[in-house]
Amino acid sequence: MTGQLPPQSSQDHPLVSVIMNCYNSDQYLKEAVDCVFAQTYSNWEIIFWDNASTDNSAKIAKSYTDERMRYFQGELTVPLGMARNLAIEKSSGKFIAFLDCDDLWMPEKLALQVGLFKNEKVGLVYSDVVNFINGKTLSRLFEHASPIQGNVFSELLQHYILPMSSVVVRKEIISEIGGLFDNRFHVLEDKDFFLRIAKISELDFVPQVLSKWRVRADSESHQQFDRFSKENALLLQKFRELWPSFENDHSSEIQKVTEKISFQEAVECWKQGEYKQARVLLKSKFHKRKFKLFYIVTFLPSMMFPLVFKLYFFVRRFVGV
Repeated sequence: MTGQLPPQSSQDHPLVSVIMNCYNSDQYLKEAVDCVFAQTYSNWEIIFWDNASTDNSAKIAKSYTDERMRYFQGELTVPLGMARNLAIEKSSGKFIAFLDCDDLWMPEKLALQVGLFKNEKVGLVYSDVVNFINGKTLSRLFEHASPIQGNVFSELLQHYILPMSSVVVRKEIISEIGGLFDNRFHVLEDKDFFLRIAKISELDFVPQVLSKWRVRADSESHQQFDRFSKENALLLQKFRELWPSFENDHSSEIQKVTEKISFQEAVECWKQGEYKQARVLLKSKFHKRKFKLFYIVTFLPSMMFPLVFKLYFFVRRFVGV
């Protein structure tokens, strides 16, 4: 699919609000915005929320004179989940799409994904993604992993696979899931939000690569790794409070998440130089291969955490194990 689509009616081609949250993102910002303007689906608006940036991000965003580019500037820098909420509150679209300021979209992304919402049971559509660095593609996300479709809350709870910039959601469903992004989360705000959507609606998938995820050494995942175990535990507690039958209905999935929490706690102990405690946590789950492998890693000095984290992250995200 190339070129521009014919003039679109709001009924056949409803408005899509593209949420772009920006904080000091000038390095890749123009490339990201331009990929929205290159969409073959033209009925969109960008809700650009500047989270009190101090670089050239505002200058770049304001250089676009198209009325579909709607710029908003926060007075203070707030957590990402809160910034996403502020942006969504400004949106007018029937659908919400997310584009991080260092990621990219293929031109056909919105056209292919919006079409799948003709099924009224679908609340979220995602796509395949390539991971790249310095212009070089590393791999496809679903080159090894299998996508999931339909009522997939259970599968998604134990193995979360939704890259933020690949997702489009039906806006009206937000009122049914208990609100927007939960400000208590800093690294798992998207997981909480999309899981709540998956609990009450179906997910659909476009097998084409429609998004490009930029690999960065200074990612939030690396900088805030200590939050993962705490926020996964908070996520389980939140779902227990939201849904009284959650514990009984999803006991096996909860066990998988609990094992993940133990692993993340062990990694954090090793990172802090608490080697013996890390091994205690790992030994209790020694039937798992990754626990065995990381047990060996704990005999290395914790200063090697950045390298080990990158290797683990690469294998888990890019190789699909």
